[in-house]
Amino acid sequence: MIGKSTGIILKSGGVAFLIFTFLCIEYIERTFPDFSSSVLREISAVCHDRGTQWIVFLCFGIYFVSFLFFGSYATSAIFWRAANPNLWLVGVFLISTIRYAIDYLPSTQALILMGGMALGQGTALLVIFERKSEQLECRAGFEILVVFWLIFLLMLASSWNFNSSQPFEYHHYARWSGYWDTPNIAGLLMGTGVILAAGQIIRGLMPDAQSRTSEAGSWKFGMGVRLKWIFTALYLVAAILLGRGLLHSYSRGAWIAAICGLSHLIYHGVKSPTFKARNVSCVLGSAQFINWARRNSQILSVIGLSVIVLAFWQFRHLKHEVITSRVISALNVNDFSWRNRIVAWEGALQITAEHPWLGAGWNQPESFYNRYYLPPTVDEGAAIEMNDYLMLGALLGIPALVCFGMYIWFSLSPELGVEGLGQPKKLNGEPDWRQTTCRAGAIVLAVGFWFDGGLFKLATASVFWILLELGRRGFVASSLKSLA
Repeated sequence: MIGKSTGIILKSGGVAFLIFTFLCIEYIERTFPDFSSSVLREISAVCHDRGTQWIVFLCFGIYFVSFLFFGSYATSAIFWRAANPNLWLVGVFLISTIRYAIDYLPSTQALILMGGMALGQGTALLVIFERKSEQLECRAGFEILVVFWLIFLLMLASSWNFNSSQPFEYHHYARWSGYWDTPNIAGLLMGTGVILAAGQIIRGLMPDAQSRTSEAGSWKFGMGVRLKWIFTALYLVAAILLGRGLLHSYSRGAWIAAICGLSHLIYHGVKSPTFKARNVSCVLGSAQFINWARRNSQILSVIGLSVIVLAFWQFRHLKHEVITSRVISALNVNDFSWRNRIVAWEGALQITAEHPWLGAGWNQPESFYNRYYLPPTVDEGAAIEMNDYLMLGALLGIPALVCFGMYIWFSLSPELGVEGLGQPKKLNGEPDWRQTTCRAGAIVLAVGFWFDGGLFKLATASVFWILLELGRRGFVASSLKSLA
């Protein structure tokens, strides 16, 4: 037990160190230029030089193929199935490689995309080998420690309001940007941390039906079930700090993304038979009320949506509350933020329509948009980088965009997949909550990529690929060859 625990701690610590590096590299470079200048300067030179960047790209590609091969070999699932997310990810890999070979131009976007795919597959391989080494016992120490370190690092960032030389403001209120250049990226990461902490809190409040089967191996490797409540309280503190950072980022896209992730948690929590019977019924009063709400869920949803719309319309002119004003500003026709985004979306769609198969190429959509598609009423074209999905279509074409979308869809919807391709291991008839929590965190970033970007930024991209693979690969015991 001690040897296995040490190995899990070392593996999760390695992943945590990578996450820490990707999250804080911009802050370290700005704050400690003398300490980091020599190392970061060399890395930057290699990554931006035309004669050496292709070597880094090739290494990432080799890592990706190797991790994917060993991971597929360790599972019994058939690779050539439409429901296999890795099949669609290979499509993204092939198209991005072909486009890179055709352009042969240095592109940090290409490196981050390829590196992110390799990082995700490496994380998935660690999870698969961990399940095999544990002989399919009901333990998930690696996943829990990775989520714990991620919440811890994001909680530290939420308490550090670092503003760059050009601070962002909204109605004379400073928008928190944390370690990063923009408050939108900070808001996405804070929202991800909030959802991960909320998932751990809900898991701590789960009845013993699920916790008895795995608590000894999950909560700090057998230190006792009582520690569950201590960690639940710590996660509650983390959620409060992260929620404070999320609100002070004033990022509407991050707020929407966090709501989507929270909805995923609530949906699966309400759907859980044990949680329904022993927790939800107590909170709402009776099981009859829950059944009535389920039967009339569509009507209640329409009523709730109508109330929200009417409230927004009634209080759209309020100015005294900055958060309310920020939310309602989405209804303001004179708000240049969302108007510039829509104009940029139109430009990205036009570029994609003119280059549908392999896209315009790496680094090209931004210059094309500024040169040919930027309206004279708009001063700058940076908004085109705020939607990663349309940017990916403009970069690599429609086939790559479809492959990437299908990969996310099957990864976040494992119940649609075939046996062994990510279906969550069930404990007493319930899906594993750790996997649900990781998927909810990945949903926050996946939704945020539509509004604020982040797929081609180190901090958000690394967290996204890791959570997506943890949510899909976590507790996939049914896919191991030892069961065949």
